[in-house]
Amino acid sequence: MHDLLREMALKIIHPQFMVKAGMALEELPEEVEGRKNLLKVSLMKNQISEFPSSMLSPKCPMLTTLLLSKNNITTIPEAFFDHMPGLKILDLSGNHKLHRLPSSVSKLESLTTLLLENCKSLEEVPFLSNLGGLKKLNLYGTSIKELPQGLNMLTNLKYLWLGRKLSDIPDGLLRNLSKLQCLRVDGTIPLKWVEIGRLSKLESLDIRLSTLDDMRLFVKSERKFLNQYRISVRSCSRHDGCYFEDEIFSDVMKSIVCYCIDICEEPNWLPSDAQGFYILNCNCKDVRSLDNISGFQEATDLRHCIVDQCDGLEFVVSSRCLNPLQNLEWLYLYGLKKLNAVVGAVEAVAKSAPLPAGTFSSLQKIEVERCGKIKKLLPLRLLPYLQNLQRIEVNGCAQMEEIIWSEYEEGEKALEKLTLPKLERLGLAMLPALKSIYSGSTTVLICDSLKDIQIQSCQEIESVFWTGFNPLPTLENLELLHLKNLKSVFDEEVLGSPSARPTNFFSLKKIDVWDCPKLKKVFWTGFNPLPTLERLELRWLNNLKSVFDEEVLGLSTCPTNFFSLKRIGVSECPKLKKVFSSGLLLGYFQSLETIDVYGCYQMEELISSSTYEEKEALEKITLPKLQRLELSRLSELKSICSSSTVLICDSIKSLEIRNCEKLKRIPLHLSSLDNGQPPSLKQIQIDTKERWESLEWDQSNAKDALLPSVNFHDDSNSDFEEEDEVSGDDNDDDDDEEEEKMSDDDNNDDEEEESLRMG
Repeated sequence: MHDLLREMALKIIHPQFMVKAGMALEELPEEVEGRKNLLKVSLMKNQISEFPSSMLSPKCPMLTTLLLSKNNITTIPEAFFDHMPGLKILDLSGNHKLHRLPSSVSKLESLTTLLLENCKSLEEVPFLSNLGGLKKLNLYGTSIKELPQGLNMLTNLKYLWLGRKLSDIPDGLLRNLSKLQCLRVDGTIPLKWVEIGRLSKLESLDIRLSTLDDMRLFVKSERKFLNQYRISVRSCSRHDGCYFEDEIFSDVMKSIVCYCIDICEEPNWLPSDAQGFYILNCNCKDVRSLDNISGFQEATDLRHCIVDQCDGLEFVVSSRCLNPLQNLEWLYLYGLKKLNAVVGAVEAVAKSAPLPAGTFSSLQKIEVERCGKIKKLLPLRLLPYLQNLQRIEVNGCAQMEEIIWSEYEEGEKALEKLTLPKLERLGLAMLPALKSIYSGSTTVLICDSLKDIQIQSCQEIESVFWTGFNPLPTLENLELLHLKNLKSVFDEEVLGSPSARPTNFFSLKKIDVWDCPKLKKVFWTGFNPLPTLERLELRWLNNLKSVFDEEVLGLSTCPTNFFSLKRIGVSECPKLKKVFSSGLLLGYFQSLETIDVYGCYQMEELISSSTYEEKEALEKITLPKLQRLELSRLSELKSICSSSTVLICDSIKSLEIRNCEKLKRIPLHLSSLDNGQPPSLKQIQIDTKERWESLEWDQSNAKDALLPSVNFHDDSNSDFEEEDEVSGDDNDDDDDEEEEKMSDDDNNDDEEEESLRMG
């Protein structure tokens, strides 16, 4: 057994420990009173709201740890803590309805840790001056408006989190807490650096400073012990809008947040060691690029850069920027009305000198949203620097025409090929002017790690893939939604012949094509096999005339095609007359589990036969894994397959036929009925009882055997959609949390102090 597991097991079975986490308890167990030798009690993640009358003041003289987090406690008896003189750790965090702490908390003179985080209704904490040994106090996410009395006397405090509802922090209070290692003041209270700068032992700091003058003092200060900080500066008290702060802070150690300030004329306020830089609604009218900001050129360790609604910015960096941003991992640009390029004056740079070595060399994610002026995102000349780029997201840019563009002039020699070797996702949405992802003809663009392409509401785009296209062997997900001018998905003219591209789409698992009214077919003649495709969804395709066409797909030479396909959904395709050709079902689609077809008003046959001879000769089609068949609002549907063919579907569980007035015959053959066994088909939904009576089954005993499974749509609201079974076990999380909080705190001061530090 692993040492960690052995230690945890010993703790759980220890006679002086009580561990009942996540057991849905509604009240405090009375045995707490009966076991006076208890050392540690964990009752976290229950539904405890009440304390029995016998537990108004339990006698637990040896208790050191009490964990009651994430319960429903509203009130704690006043004398509850009277007889717990040795209590060191008290965790009440996550009790949203708890309004106040009892006065007996003031008697816990041995207490070192008091956790009240996210007690959202908590407004009152008793006098704390007696808790001289307290080292960790967390009031984050509470409704406390005034600091608890006696807080200034907690001179051993090392970890202090204060919530945003606080109205004021008295001058001089913080400087008295000279042992503070971690300080977080969440909310709108501005602090002065003269107060904070004297806390020489600070290791982690999260505060709002009053002014940029305070920020300059912070930049000039000695910060050698400060290994984690988030400093915000705002010109007003508003807290809304800073919705990226926590996300930044969770991934980088040192962040600067600027909100509604004038950054045009302020020198020397960006620390050189900053890793996260977030500016929102700042006055940038004279700042054309970020390298115009004082200190930006020296901030070479930046990893996250987020610029939100700063109207003056025209490009991220200029061609003269000396900071290559070689450590930048995430670039997010939002609502920049004048933005027209990532790198300014890139053409001039191309003719004179390259960008600094390492420019954007660590960039993993670039997101551009609601930047209305930018037309082209990434020039080809920039791509050699973007060898770690993993995600491109562009959304709501009204004039965006092309994502990757070639700026080479006629006669100028271009590279034969360029690679984005780590690009995994391309997400494009609400780009009404987008014409192509890449239209270059002289340079081949290779993205052989791309897994996910999602294009939505781009009205001008006609083709997804680009000329000179290289295989996408890792592509798993393709979503094309609301593309009014899309004419082809897999276009032979663009993609080339299958023999020339043998590995195209060999990992593709999911295809969704919705609301593309000009699309007539999904696959092209002689299309490459899709052996890993699991799901195909086609919706609102007004001109779609074929899906699986034997002549188009040429499947006779592709025995693995659609081998993994589990679900086919086709809806609101008014010109579609069939889904399958019968010849395809003889050897393919053997993993198919669900067929849903509805709203296709010209569909006459679900499975059609190519020739008269084939129609007469084909006796059976086997779909061994089919579990669900839904046919709805198919007013012209006359048959599922030819009159001489039966479907062998021994795994089918659900059948739904609604508003298919011309359909008479159900060709399903259930082998279990031949053997006198109960059928697998357990759920049947039909319009009316009369409609059920009119249907014809090939097996004479089918109607009687299946009648108990039938629900009629006119008198039932039953929904036969299969529900995903979700199972989970939170025990691992509970164990991890308990192990951390119930660790031995009695005799090892060094370990206790280390546990109080952040980072």
